Amino acid sequence: MVNLHTTDFSGRTVSASNILVVDKTPPKIQLTLSNDSLANEKYFREVRKGQIEIEDAHLDFSSLQVDFSVKDKAGNPVSTARNHAAC
Repeated sequence: MVNLHTTDFSGRTVSASNILVVDKTPPKIQLTLSNDSLANEKYFREVRKGQIEIEDAHLDFSSLQVDFSVKDKAGNPVSTARNHAAC
């Protein structure tokens, strides 16, 4: 419980209280990729799609931000395109 009491220079006081919960449980995140079939050592046969699943008891989708990058086998950036949606 958080309690706040304040007084201004005129002597007026106000109080407020609220319950503060600290979530110490980390979220569970799972990444699933489609299409593991390689056309050769460098390219996949078809478009590869990814799905991210996030499980959290207190997840607030209005504050969720997802940033990601794609790198090749050597670690070089492949794309800066972002196409994501919260479901």
